[in-house]
Amino acid sequence: GKYLSSIADCRETLTFYNTDLDISEVALRFYNTPNTRFADYTTAYACNCCQTYFEELSDLSDHMIQQHVPREHLGNAASFKGLNDEEKWTLSTGTVVEDILYEFGKRCIVDHPACSMILDLEDMTYANERLFTIEEIDEMKKQAPMTITSRIPQDLCDYIEHFNCDNVKDLRRRLADTQDWEKEEYDMNKHHDLDWIKHTIHFYVRLYESGELKTIQKEQWYNKHIWLPIVTVFNDISSIQIVAGELVSLALISMYFYFSVLLCYPQQIIADKPSKYITRITRLNQLGFPSEVRLFGKQVLPLLVLIWQFKQLILKTQQHISHNQSSTRRKSDWLQTCLLNTTNATIVPVTSTSTEYVSKKRKRNVK
Repeated sequence: GKYLSSIADCRETLTFYNTDLDISEVALRFYNTPNTRFADYTTAYACNCCQTYFEELSDLSDHMIQQHVPREHLGNAASFKGLNDEEKWTLSTGTVVEDILYEFGKRCIVDHPACSMILDLEDMTYANERLFTIEEIDEMKKQAPMTITSRIPQDLCDYIEHFNCDNVKDLRRRLADTQDWEKEEYDMNKHHDLDWIKHTIHFYVRLYESGELKTIQKEQWYNKHIWLPIVTVFNDISSIQIVAGELVSLALISMYFYFSVLLCYPQQIIADKPSKYITRITRLNQLGFPSEVRLFGKQVLPLLVLIWQFKQLILKTQQHISHNQSSTRRKSDWLQTCLLNTTNATIVPVTSTSTEYVSKKRKRNVK
């Protein structure tokens, strides 16, 4: 859309049109005489930005001021003034991210994530509007990277890559290769994940060979075949049992839903805070199980990595719960700091210019 920086710019675009009008927008009458055929029509004033028409020039002027002239939100300005300059995100080029987003927000006609200090680095607006250079965008992507995933052990990572194939014949040949870990006496604590990868891939190879993946199956079939590794990946954890077809706790249902969302939804985003005031959006790759083996390396191997990472997330949660339950902290310790303000308040600018929030707030005050 077009940005108009002032009322003067707005008035310069008030153009009188008598051609290229939509006939439905004007009152039109035809007159025929023996010598002349002509049309008498009512004039209309068109908006260059959205191509809407108005009978009165004053109505067009009001429309453009209301719809196409950016206005700074007072709540944004007040919140921005409360930001501490020393805690802002300054790039190696000297660019201050918060300042750039704030100035851009003042130019926006409609709400943009930048108005809330939300930084979606896949949004091409930042490059198209030359807010940041390509190098600065790359730096912001790498700054304090997300830590939601655990680092894969190198031996496991190399073994998964060993099966980066696009046909069943090569997969079976590599399954037959004897690995160094297989020459040792099997130790579940040490070899389980490697063994899980091997048996999972062998199971998938048999599915491809059967041809059943090329036909539509019932949901229960997919649960027992495609998603079976979600169950078997926890075989080395005696304190965790995966059940199906039984009533389970709300926490487990939520956890299963979280993992299902990662697999089913076309686009997933994760938010983190690389600095005090900026919320960064990271987009995840779409994952799915292919019906054709030629996509095995490209799609199935990342899926196995996702299942393994899901296991690490469960283990971290379990350890966190166990740590809290076994904490030696005395119940009275909080009294030592009860007089101190230990909260770290983060100012988030208000973005919406609608009256919906204001109306709700007034209703609460009335109550």
